Amino acid sequence: MKPARPTLLVVDDDRLLRWAIRQALGGQARIRLAGTGEQALDLIRRGKRKFDGALVDVRLPGMDGLEFARRAKELLPDLKVFMMTAFDPAAAPRQAFAVRAEGYLPKPFEMSTLRDMIASHL
Repeated sequence: MKPARPTLLVVDDDRLLRWAIRQALGGQARIRLAGTGEQALDLIRRGKRKFDGALVDVRLPGMDGLEFARRAKELLPDLKVFMMTAFDPAAAPRQAFAVRAEGYLPKPFEMSTLRDMIASHL
């Protein structure tokens, strides 16, 4: 029997990037999309689908990605979180690991790098 594909929540305010990630990972994982941390938390709280991982931009309107990661892990302690950002490349990895993220990607990144990271953790 073929193992079930993991479900990944992609949280980024850039609609084009969300679409590109869905295209790149669609064969590898079930993808759900959110444009804000608040929308993403709502998807988790509704609990209709268990999320295995979340790929989250650090800079989001409203609640930032770091706060989202903290709150999401309170709701789903086993959630694998992967952070991404184009800002402050020196501090971003420390911030990501401070919220117990499994990985960090500086933007822009190659989709093959993202696929490899997701495959190795999910």
